[in-house]
Amino acid sequence: MSEEIVDIEINPNKRSWRELWQIPTLGVAALLLLTGLIGVILTRPEPDIDGMIKAAEARITKAEHAEALEILNGKIRQHVDAPFITEDQLQSFHLLRARAVGKGQRELGINDQSNHESVLNEYEAAEQAGAELTIDDHVLRLESILELGQFDEAVTKLAEIGDEHSAERIRIRKEIIERALGDRIPRNELAEAQLLELTQDTMLGVDDRCWAAARRAQMQLNQGFIDEAITGILREMPRIASAQPHARGELFTLLGRGYMEIGAVSEARKQLERATELIESDDDLFAETLLQLGMSLEQTGEMELALDQFDVITQDYAGSDAYLPALLSRGDVLSAITETDPALISKEEAIGAYVRFVDEATGKASAVLLDKAVKSLLRRAEEQFVKNDLVASSQYAQLAEDIHGLNDTPTEVLLSQARISRAMADEMLAGAIEGESHVIDLADADPVTRAQTQRYYVRAADYYRRHADRLAGTDDDSGYAQSLWAAADAFDRGGDIAEAIAGFTEFSQSITDDPRVPEAIYRLARAYQASGNYPYASERFEALLTASHSEDQTINVGPFAVMSYVPLAQVYLADLDESNNERAEELLDIVISGELGDIDTTAYAMALASIGQVHYLKGDYPKAIESLTEALARNPDPREMYRLKFLLADARRLESESISETLSTGSVAPSVARELIEKQSEHLRIAAGMFAEVRDGLETVDPRRRTALEQMYLRNSYFYVGDCAFDLGEYESAIRSYSIAKDRYADDAASLVAMVQIFNSYFELGDLERARTASERARRFYETLPPEAWEDRSLPMTQADWERWLDSSYELASMRTEDIGG
Repeated sequence: MSEEIVDIEINPNKRSWRELWQIPTLGVAALLLLTGLIGVILTRPEPDIDGMIKAAEARITKAEHAEALEILNGKIRQHVDAPFITEDQLQSFHLLRARAVGKGQRELGINDQSNHESVLNEYEAAEQAGAELTIDDHVLRLESILELGQFDEAVTKLAEIGDEHSAERIRIRKEIIERALGDRIPRNELAEAQLLELTQDTMLGVDDRCWAAARRAQMQLNQGFIDEAITGILREMPRIASAQPHARGELFTLLGRGYMEIGAVSEARKQLERATELIESDDDLFAETLLQLGMSLEQTGEMELALDQFDVITQDYAGSDAYLPALLSRGDVLSAITETDPALISKEEAIGAYVRFVDEATGKASAVLLDKAVKSLLRRAEEQFVKNDLVASSQYAQLAEDIHGLNDTPTEVLLSQARISRAMADEMLAGAIEGESHVIDLADADPVTRAQTQRYYVRAADYYRRHADRLAGTDDDSGYAQSLWAAADAFDRGGDIAEAIAGFTEFSQSITDDPRVPEAIYRLARAYQASGNYPYASERFEALLTASHSEDQTINVGPFAVMSYVPLAQVYLADLDESNNERAEELLDIVISGELGDIDTTAYAMALASIGQVHYLKGDYPKAIESLTEALARNPDPREMYRLKFLLADARRLESESISETLSTGSVAPSVARELIEKQSEHLRIAAGMFAEVRDGLETVDPRRRTALEQMYLRNSYFYVGDCAFDLGEYESAIRSYSIAKDRYADDAASLVAMVQIFNSYFELGDLERARTASERARRFYETLPPEAWEDRSLPMTQADWERWLDSSYELASMRTEDIGG
């Protein structure tokens, strides 16, 4: 193999005239030097190539392959293009290089792809030079071809080996078959073709015939042709009676496996016991026999005895083909034992056995074994799922996924992971409060539980989404629709609104004939509502209402159209477009009028609450009180009850202020005025009681679970209890309530409200010294607050409160001036 010679061009730098005068002298010297070199070259003897080749051959004979390569590469290679190299020498050079590399790495236990490629290149060069390969060369080349996975080329080259070297031909063909069957995805067609060639080889001995029968049976068993495998072995047995015990023992092992497959356990065990008598215990085939014996014991429920067999294999036969299957079977047996006798084997130990299998088998075991492992792990996951041990179920499912990885795992694994994650999310929401078992709403959960639950829901959604993607374009339309729906539903429950919108949009557009489409549109509208995209939300709610009045309306539109009235009204009230507020009231009135059905429905209660809130925001407090009172009576949700009770209490408080304004005009008849004062007192007393109920009720809710709105209701309820007492003229009671509120919110700007009202209460009581003290405290606290503290519009301090503080402070200051002047 010649080296490429590259010419190097020298580009001298520009010389000055001072240097150029030396050129003639230098030229003469160079000419004399060149003449001398040519003389040396012409008189130097040619190298002893034959001697070098013999030296390299001697080194290879002594298995000194590295030294042989030093001679071939360091001394001969530089002359391969020289004119004196003969054809025989060139042939020998390439043959010796191939042998030195091939045999050298074989003896060192090296299996380097580049070395195998070098072996093939050298043999090719040798043949091009006219060399004839020996049988050893053919074998060495075939070994490299097989190591490179070039099976077709191996079959072609194998045909060049004649009957005089049948032993080598048969050995190489057996190796091709073993490699074909040993691939993670077996090359069954190649193996079958070579088995046919092998069995038709007239030079085949009885031991090799026995081996061929074993491989055929192995292939049939792996492909599920159990009866054919059993029959084939039974027919072959009489012909191989003279075969070596090991060869016959393998057939008995396979026969036992075949009987195991059809459930003939006792017959299987008989054949396996015969195999153990024929196979030496230090043979890896003995491990395979123990494996089948262990499986037979497992089938008859003798789990501990089966475990003993598998333990022997995993401890003493780690290099055998039975090792990985034994690891898997060990996991199966341990899992079975832990279900019947958890005191003997813990569930953690059983799962740990599977972990060991997955760690060692992933990327190494055959596809058949890995698929078997996935099915086994999924069975375990389902068993634990049924028992509601979701943690163990999730661990088994995750191991099943780890075998192939998320992107390549079977669809059954994706579905299992989705179901388990969804169940774990649902279970996180199941709890007991004050001894009552019920399902907790996600918003009602503490932040840690909420975050974990959302993660489970989103995880479930992601697996459902992947499962749907796998089924897209297949015949399983039902499975695709179900997983697509489940993904959108889980994203929605997990609070991933963007993914929920995408999921429900795809479902409603791609599966138009599914009865769940109206619900998908409804939940899509609700998702848009939650995200604040009110135009998109109203568009879909209105579409459901329109569809419900259509003659060819889709099945199930009706219920979701009915459910759309209240949220559509809420959307119109929440957007910045006041032109659709009338439409919102119209929708709520339709619900309240009973046109849509029974007034005991949830929609009716929601409509009452919403119309009550509309009246509240419009300042029509009598109507708000009426609607909210009925809504409160109809709503069983305790968390919603606090909101309604707060709004109702505040409507009564504000209505009392309206009555005060009416009375202040002086145009009310005395009899009417007395009625209004009584009504005002009634409103204030009822409001005070309701604010106290909201305050006390929300204090029992875990602070981590309270929403921002509930935090505002809680804070303002503290202060409004005092306001109601103050407006009733019960100043001492007001002072007590304001003091409690001030202490509860000592660092909150709202605390100033309590301080001011305490001052006002003392002033009304005529306790001027305490009034002055309270006013000074309020002033000092006010000066500590930053300006942005008053940007909170929900603070329970109105313009009237500021004016009252100013008036009382001014009057108090005037009284003090008069006292000083007197």
